[in-house]
Amino acid sequence: MDARSLKKFLAMIAVTLLLIAQSGLSALQARAETLKNAVTVTILGYDEKAPVLETVAVPATEGETAFGVLRTVTEAKNIPMEYQLYDGMGAFITKVGNVEPQGSDYWGFFVNGIDPNVGVSSYKVKNGDNLLLKITSYPPETITVKVSAVAADQKEVIPETEVEIVKGGTAYDALVQAAKARKVALDVSVDSRWLTFINDIGGLLDGNGYWEMYMNGKFMDKGLVSYQMQEGDHLQIKAVPFDSGTNPGDGGSDKPADNPADPNPGGGNQNKPGQSLKKEVQTAIERINGYFAKNRNLDWYGILALKALHQPVPETYAEQTAEEAAANGGNYRNVTDLAKAILVLTASGKDAADVAGYNLIEKLANHERMTKQGNNGPIFALLALDSGDYQVPERAKWTREKLVAAILDAQLDNGAWSLFGDSPSSDMTGMALAALSPYTGEKKVKDAVDAAVNWLSKAQADTGGFNEAVNGGEASESIAQVIIGLTANRVDPAGEPFTKPGGSLVRRLLDFQKADGGFAHLPSDETSNPMSTTQAFLALAAYQKYLSGEGSVFQFAGGEKVPVAGVAKPNPADQKTDADGEGKRLPDTAAGHVEVLLSGILLMVLAAALLLQRKKVFKG
Repeated sequence: MDARSLKKFLAMIAVTLLLIAQSGLSALQARAETLKNAVTVTILGYDEKAPVLETVAVPATEGETAFGVLRTVTEAKNIPMEYQLYDGMGAFITKVGNVEPQGSDYWGFFVNGIDPNVGVSSYKVKNGDNLLLKITSYPPETITVKVSAVAADQKEVIPETEVEIVKGGTAYDALVQAAKARKVALDVSVDSRWLTFINDIGGLLDGNGYWEMYMNGKFMDKGLVSYQMQEGDHLQIKAVPFDSGTNPGDGGSDKPADNPADPNPGGGNQNKPGQSLKKEVQTAIERINGYFAKNRNLDWYGILALKALHQPVPETYAEQTAEEAAANGGNYRNVTDLAKAILVLTASGKDAADVAGYNLIEKLANHERMTKQGNNGPIFALLALDSGDYQVPERAKWTREKLVAAILDAQLDNGAWSLFGDSPSSDMTGMALAALSPYTGEKKVKDAVDAAVNWLSKAQADTGGFNEAVNGGEASESIAQVIIGLTANRVDPAGEPFTKPGGSLVRRLLDFQKADGGFAHLPSDETSNPMSTTQAFLALAAYQKYLSGEGSVFQFAGGEKVPVAGVAKPNPADQKTDADGEGKRLPDTAAGHVEVLLSGILLMVLAAALLLQRKKVFKG
């Protein structure tokens, strides 16, 4: 191994270790899967803006009835459902949750937007069915909408077709009815998180491309099954080959037209010259949505981005997080993992202070390993506490004041922060800025923030990003974290201090977006990276909130938080009961991130020593 090879080897290890530290090896990676046979279910009471059950995907067995599916999902969601059984007629639903029909109203049952003309106990569900149970009167109120679909060559797959669906029906319902009327086959899949998505219409794509969806000429930023149609709406669909070099959202006139050729096919900033930065960012976000619809690999950054963009946050993610918290007894070895759990739950509208009876806020405020992960611990802890304006318990080991003090004490003389030691990191500086943003009313905090902003401006490269050896070069994640930190403090990441010859921070971040909508780690990378994409997603969401005059992407206070109930607590007999001399449960002995990092550093040192020894042998 020559010196150049060793240098590459050590750089590779360093990048790996940094990614480990940044990601926290979180167990919160979203588990999404395409279900073999499944349907979607929605339950609406009198207030359609507050569903009894928001749309969820439910696996179904072959030959299962709609009533069986409804019983499965209401039991799983702890929603009481009352019904009466009649011989020869099956079940008649009388009450769901605390909602029951008044007067002559009743619980109406609809499949793909229409009355199936059979009872809920008789209808056998099929993969892709969209089931709606809603309070209605007779005859059910309907709406008339239009659907059209064109191939990439502008050939009409579904000519403009008017269909009638029940009020409360979705864009997916309208498509199903229009395809049925035109005798066009639909190929659909149901995903546990992303619900129903369209694989193909009329067998035209043959695996090469996707379908863009527009509503009334505007690119849709949500799935068909999540969009409730209104009278006169027009759903427009267009086939786009993967190699077309076009951007989602470029079309969408009354009939989607061909998009002009991409000025930079295959990667880089693929937004059209002349677009405002705000428009470029919105287009990039829409493309990220398309990336996740196809890849379905969100992490906690992505969940926070959805919340910041006012997009639906998948309920399954909060459920998974709550189950993990309950299984752990609310205990997490690493502060960052606990903080991320709190952030995810709070973003999902849950109360992290009451997760199956466990108070995660108390666990965080008294965590024994707060500083074992370098500056990550206090920073993440403060972000989590402020995410829902949580009250820190009295006599807690770590109050907000102590966390702020710990972060300020760790600031380097040049104004930056590091993960460990005295090597400044743009990533950590961005995170520290986000954590300190609610406290700039105090002079010492404001002075620290100003010093950090000044350092970041000076450290920004001419290309517009941050070139750090530990990241392997100019990494998109560094740019993303800085954008998040600056916007939390109302500093414009596209302003003059952060605009270099190669462009502003925001424009430079857009350069990393690839043809599939994802973001690359380094400019030279040919493919997108899931972790890079979710951090870019959150950064672009942060910039949008900045433009709208909103606050930090880490703060969700204002909405009512609900306790997480219905999560089974583990049986104490099944838990390890090893204890120290004071009767406290011993900490998990699995390697933490600091241990992993130190082990990696040791490996690097050993590798260098071996190489030097080898050179000495050859010289001797």
